[in-house]
Amino acid sequence: MSALDSLTPGKCPGCGAINNIDPKESTYICECCGKLRAVNLFKEAYQEQEDRKAARRNELIPPGGVVDTVSRKHIFETDIRPDVESALRDYTFGLTSACTNQLLIAPYTLKTQAKVKHNSNQLHSFESELELYEELAVADSAKDLIKKSKGTSTAYAYVLTCLDLLSDRESVNNRYSFLPTNYSKAAEALGDDKKPLKARLNALHEASIGLEDMISGNFKPAAEKLKSASKRLEDARAMAKNDIDSSAMVTAINQEIGTCSSCITVCDSLGDSLDDEEEALALQLFGKLMRELDRESIANTDRKEILEEFSKLVKTRLNGERLVKVASGKGDYMVPMWAVDVKYTFQGGSLFKKKAVEVTETVLVSACFMTSSMEYPLSFVTDIFGAAPKATLSTKFKGVDSLSAGSRISEICSSATAGGLTGVLVVPLCTKHVAEELCNEYLKGCKSNADKLRMAKCEAREVIYIPCNKQGYDFVPTIDMGGVPPRSLGNPDLVPSMNL
Repeated sequence: MSALDSLTPGKCPGCGAINNIDPKESTYICECCGKLRAVNLFKEAYQEQEDRKAARRNELIPPGGVVDTVSRKHIFETDIRPDVESALRDYTFGLTSACTNQLLIAPYTLKTQAKVKHNSNQLHSFESELELYEELAVADSAKDLIKKSKGTSTAYAYVLTCLDLLSDRESVNNRYSFLPTNYSKAAEALGDDKKPLKARLNALHEASIGLEDMISGNFKPAAEKLKSASKRLEDARAMAKNDIDSSAMVTAINQEIGTCSSCITVCDSLGDSLDDEEEALALQLFGKLMRELDRESIANTDRKEILEEFSKLVKTRLNGERLVKVASGKGDYMVPMWAVDVKYTFQGGSLFKKKAVEVTETVLVSACFMTSSMEYPLSFVTDIFGAAPKATLSTKFKGVDSLSAGSRISEICSSATAGGLTGVLVVPLCTKHVAEELCNEYLKGCKSNADKLRMAKCEAREVIYIPCNKQGYDFVPTIDMGGVPPRSLGNPDLVPSMNL
């Protein structure tokens, strides 16, 4: 007798899925929810389900009773159809509602527990009842009702198990070992009337296998699977947009495509450059970074830029590659700042010989803030124009060549070199265009030079890492900032950092 012949059915007491278990073993891990439980609990749960089914059968067909075709049809229409139709309506709505949730998230992140009316164990129990009702379904309409009800309840059960895995802190490290099973079983259960959802679930099956590769450090095959899954999700989204019953899940599909895109960026950037220990550290930080990006609802295009810079940091720190610019100096933290060039023209020269002076100044903008901080632009920039010396009789007579006190900031940027990073590395959260927007807001607030700076153009050039120490709830530069340090660089407790 083969090993398979010795297996017996058992019902997971948690998620309710049927597993083939070895009764000789003492414990078993459910293939759907991933929970380890005693084999006896699987056997007991299965037996309880079978006992309920037998009791229900006795209610419908008394023991020893002979049921002909006419009687079976009558029993079905009278005692079964009303309950099944009611359950089907309820579960169809529940499935549609559940699928408006994002069903794929990045490694080492957690999803908030979804608010749902049902649970997977309840749905699997209903699925078991339907097996009994199949015996009494004579008419084609009855058979179709059972088939549709079974498909809907089964798919719904596995989708709920996916949502539980995505929000379960204990499963955060191994959920991608179990998600593929649930996606594929849910897709397999659906009929042709749910084509958009079926296409989505099949795409998520491939994506979850890709994320399992990613966690294992197999970045290249992970990227290939994720790119394929992303394309399939785009196809599912197009189908959903044209189907009134599926259109509510378009937003969730967009989020899943965004998750694939973020993970592809990291996989493509890291390649085969890290060893096993380094991969684990990098992925844990990636999860922390993704949680912050999710919290702030950062757009996919901005995420790509942030994650590319993150990958540079990983390779700089772990591989010693010289991929980022560092200002000269020592500090416990290396804090990212955008070097933003500000180009403007003003009337300079001496009192009797005026001339148009074209100037490019550099402003440093903290890269540790999110878009929610845009209402306080002065706090995150080196205020080189506000700190400019006041005009004197001498300067009015001789003229000036600049409107700022930014010479030291320009020196810091020009002398920054590509090199290794020491201390704790702070991951930038601000993208190029956001830094430019913040700098423009800062220029609008420079009222003393408003007329002269009105036509200024801002261009974020590169990220430079500034040595800093932690002081209270902020970073403080340890190098001379020419008297114009930003009021704030960011709260060290709120930004992702790489302490390796």
